This record gives sequence, structure tokens and C-alpha cells, in this order.
Amino acid sequence: MKKGWLRLGAFASVVLLAAVVAFNLTFEPFDQPAVAAIHGDFAQFNDACVVNNMLMPLDDQGRLNIGVWNIYKQQKPQWDQQLNKLVAQNELVLLQEASLTPRLKQVLAKMQRDVVMARAFSGFNVINGVMNVSRAPAIESCAWLAKEPWIRLPKSALVSHYPLSNGEVLLVINIHSINFEWRTKRFQSQLMALTDVINEHQGPLIIAGDFNTWRQARQTMVLKFIEKFHLREAIPVDDHRTRVFGHTLDHMYYRGLVLRAVSVENIASSDHNPIMASFELQPVRGSTAPHH
Repeated sequence: MKKGWLRLGAFASVVLLAAVVAFNLTFEPFDQPAVAAIHGDFAQFNDACVVNNMLMPLDDQGRLNIGVWNIYKQQKPQWDQQLNKLVAQNELVLLQEASLTPRLKQVLAKMQRDVVMARAFSGFNVINGVMNVSRAPAIESCAWLAKEPWIRLPKSALVSHYPLSNGEVLLVINIHSINFEWRTKRFQSQLMALTDVINEHQGPLIIAGDFNTWRQARQTMVLKFIEKFHLREAIPVDDHRTRVFGHTLDHMYYRGLVLRAVSVENIASSDHNPIMASFELQPVRGSTAPHH
């Protein structure tokens, strides 16, 4: 009996070792944050930030539509049709779990939109991370990383500043939160790392993405965080946002903008349903310039 257990233990050790080796050969985590502007097949992840000097307003004459979608690494059918639809309807689309495959590059190239991506990890030699697709380039976009405690593959975030037609600058944080952690230490650290950049910004703000709030403790932590910075949540009346254990995963929080409408579409092209919100810019105090 003892020999049987020893053989079983040895077999389990070999299987575990093989799994670890296979995982390390398949996935490459990155220790340093890097962002790239995507132009067709060209995507060079060298620096933590990319800067653009072309000050074209993100909004369309004071109106600003924003979509948020976990694209599930484009693993489900018709993801490209859904992405085309989102980009056509919104000035800014925030994607999580984007996988920079040749097919995604082709789809993005046809859109003629500005695209930036934060690198999280490489799987099967394909870069994965969060991505912004916008009608106008950001003044600056910076990548942020937070490493998962169990699987060690990082989650990424993009911190971007977009010019608006009323002279203000919109801070947009596209986040994919830590998932594989029962306790909330790393989850909280990922949020708190954003404190300084938010404190330094006085204008309108969007924080959105897949927060992985599948547990009440996580949701409570996010709510305390966004209340600290006086943000509100864009909550659809007909709420089809993806839920796990009864808790909503995807969120869009905002301040300094007027929310006009928010909706969620039931789709089959991802395991997450996209959020779409319509905003109007607030008049800047002391400004008489029309926005419509």
C-alpha cells in the first residue's frame, strides 16, 4: 500500500512538473509595463508611456460615447462584427483581454482609429492586455501592471489623457483587475496604485473595465475607492452585465460629465456583455464657447 502511494506521489510530481514547464513555455509574463500605438502590423512595446502632440478632441461637438468590453481574447465567433459595431457607435472603446492576433490587427487597421495597448503577457507568442480604440489620440497613454498572486501572469491597465473640445482634459483609466485571489490584498494594491494619478487630475474622469468584482468584499473595496474621488457609476436600467456568484464584473465610473444614457447588450461573441454610455461635456466655468 505504501509503495502504491509512493508511485502515485511520484506520478503526480512528474505531472505537476510537466504542467509547470508547459505553462512557462506557453506564457511569458512581463515585469515592466510597456505600451504601444498599433498601426497595422506595427506594434513596438518599448516604453511605459506613449505621447502624442496632435490635440484633436475626443468628443464629437460636446457628445461623447464610450464602450467597455472584455473581448475574451477573441475566442468566440463574430467578435469582429461586435467590435466593428462598438467602434462605429462610440468615440472611445475600452477593451480588456485583447489578444493582438494578426486577425485583430487586420480588423483594427480597417477602422482607421487610434489604437493603444498595454502589454500584460504573451501567450503562444501573442501579446495580451487592455486596449483603447479612439477617434482621436490621447495626449499620453501609460501602461500599468499588477501581477496575479497564483498564476503570476500580470493584469494590465491603461492610464490615458484625452483632449476635449471645451478645453478640458479627460483622464481615462482602462483596468483589468486582479482575479485569482480570495483575499483582497493584491486587488486593493492595484487600485491604490492609481491614487496619485487621480489626485493630480482636476478635470473629468472615467474609470472602467473588468473589475472582477465576483465577491462582495471586492465590490465594497471598489465602491470605497470610487467614492473617495467623487465618482458615480453608469448603471443601465435593463442590466445585462455579466455576473459571477451574483456579482457584476464590469463597471464604468465617471465624474465631470453629464450622463445621458447607458445600456448593455446581450451578446454571444464574448463571455462579457459590453457597456455603452452616452455623455455630454459640462460647460467650463467662465467659458462662453458653445459645445453643440
